[in-house]
Amino acid sequence: MRDDLFEQIDKEKEDLPKMKNKIKEISKYQFNFYQQVAILIMSIFFFVGIILGNVFPSCQTSGLYGTTCTITEFNVSLTIIIWFISFLISMFTFWLGHVIHLLTEISIKLKK
Repeated sequence: MRDDLFEQIDKEKEDLPKMKNKIKEISKYQFNFYQQVAILIMSIFFFVGIILGNVFPSCQTSGLYGTTCTITEFNVSLTIIIWFISFLISMFTFWLGHVIHLLTEISIKLKK
C-alpha cells in the first residue's frame, strides 16, 4: 500500500516551472489602459508612502513638561497604510481592466 502511494506520486509529479518560462509568458500578455494605470498607481504610491513617512514622522520620545517631540522617527504605520490603500485601488483597477479584456475577447469570438 505504501509503495503504491509513492509510485503514484512519482508518476504524477511535475517539475516546478522555470522562471525564464514564466517571464516569457508574462511578457506576451498585453496590458490594456486600465491595467497600465494600475501598475502606474502602485509604483507612484510606493514612493509617495516613503516620502510621507519621512514628511510626517512619528514621535518616539516627548518632552517631560510639554507636548513637544524630542526624538522623531520614520512613520512606518503611515507608510504601510498608504501602501495598503494603493494596493487595493490598483488591484481593483487591474481587475477592472482584466474584466474589460475578457469581455472584448468574448465579443471578438462572438462576432466570428
